Amino acid sequence: MRITKCKDQHLLRVTEIFQLAFKESIDFFAPGNPRIGAVLLDIFSLLAQTFGEGFLVLEDEAGQVQGYIVAAENVKRLWRYAFRSGLLCRWLGNWMGGQYGIGLTTAARILLNKLCYLRFEAASGSAAQILSVAVDPAAQGKGYGRALVEAGLKHLKATGAKRVKLEVRPNNAAAVNLYTHFGFAPMGKARDLQGEWLVMQAHL
Repeated sequence: MRITKCKDQHLLRVTEIFQLAFKESIDFFAPGNPRIGAVLLDIFSLLAQTFGEGFLVLEDEAGQVQGYIVAAENVKRLWRYAFRSGLLCRWLGNWMGGQYGIGLTTAARILLNKLCYLRFEAASGSAAQILSVAVDPAAQGKGYGRALVEAGLKHLKATGAKRVKLEVRPNNAAAVNLYTHFGFAPMGKARDLQGEWLVMQAHL
C-alpha cells in the first residue's frame, strides 16, 4: 500500500468511500438524494485546497484508493479560505439553482448540525483535529485505518502541533479502539442532531 497526498483525480473516489462508510449519516440528513455526491465533491475539494499535505489517501497494491484522512493543524484556515475565496457564495448559488437536490428543510438541518460542530471546534482551542477518516468497508480489516491515522498524526506532529482532537460515535468500538492505540483518551462528549459524539484527545 502507499499513502500519498490527495490529488484532484482522487476526489471522486474519496466521496464514494465517504458515502459507503457514513451511509447512516447521509441517510439521516439527505435520504435518497442522488446528487449528494456533488455536495461531497465540493466539500472535499475545499478540504484538499485548504489542508494540502494533511489530506492523505491510501492506495492498495493495485493503485486503487481504499481510504483517506483529513488531518488539520488549524481548522480556522478552512473557514477563512471558504469566505475569502467566494466558495460559500458559489455553493449558495448551486443550492438555490437545485444542483445539490437539497430542500430548505434539509439545508436547515445540515446548518443546525454544523453549528453543533462549530461549538465543538470552539471548545477545541488551539488543538489540531482529525476532521475525517474512512476506509472502504470492503477493504476494512487490512490495517488501512491504522496506517492512515499514523500518517495523519505524523503530519500534524511535523507541523508543530502539540495536541490533536477528534470526534467518534461511542458505539463505534473499532474506531475507539484504534484511536486508543494511538494514545487518544476521552475528554468529554458532544452532541449533534444525529446523536452523541465521544470527544478524544492525544498529545503529540
